[in-house]
Amino acid sequence: MADARKSYGALTALEEASFTVGKGEIVCLLGDNGAGKSTLVKIISGAIRPDAGAMTLEGQPISFRSPQDARGAGLETVYQDLALCPNLSVAHNMILGREETRRWLGVFPVRDDRKAAEQCRARLAALGVTLRDENVLVRSLSGGQRQSIAIARALADHVKLICLDEPTAALGVKQTAQVVKLIRSIAASGTGVILVTHDLSTVRALADRIVVLSLGRVAYDGSAKQLTADQLWGLMASGTLAPAAG
Repeated sequence: MADARKSYGALTALEEASFTVGKGEIVCLLGDNGAGKSTLVKIISGAIRPDAGAMTLEGQPISFRSPQDARGAGLETVYQDLALCPNLSVAHNMILGREETRRWLGVFPVRDDRKAAEQCRARLAALGVTLRDENVLVRSLSGGQRQSIAIARALADHVKLICLDEPTAALGVKQTAQVVKLIRSIAASGTGVILVTHDLSTVRALADRIVVLSLGRVAYDGSAKQLTADQLWGLMASGTLAPAAG
């Protein structure tokens, strides 16, 4: 993404925002509330269009008019609400909107539940997600399991880049570790990851690079390894990198 700009009336949400994500790279997107993170993710996902700027994917210019365009190009987004149907099974959630059918009595098209279950098991196994039964209802799963299912569903079709919005928010230590392991697995497969988070422990565990937004501009783009927690909080709050204490 290069020089992205987006305004809502007199409010400037993004101003000349530029950053890159490489294959298999995990980039954590940080910033205070109102910094422009949500707007940037919505542009990448095709939910809104920028007023100016350009995006490229594997060296080719891209422009999206809808989330469907973004998915077709290999970009997926998992928002914080996950968009799962709690009263459907895991398998049915995994194929929602992409159902395959078979012919009942050789005439009537009906959903192929057996194939859905097979595809679900294969997809979860490929990502190292453990689930005793793909036919359980999503409402019976833990927060970490739901997050894993939502991510696995998004990775169904040759995804090149995935945006994850606060994937560890409200999760316990064990559930967070489960999601962190899954994100590492995704990156190891060559998929780029943009991770929006306020959880500095997750940043420390996962980030190859961090991009900090402040008032719609990129205030920092680089490694987090040499930064203290106070410096990271300072960057998110003010957009300014303070000298390390001591």
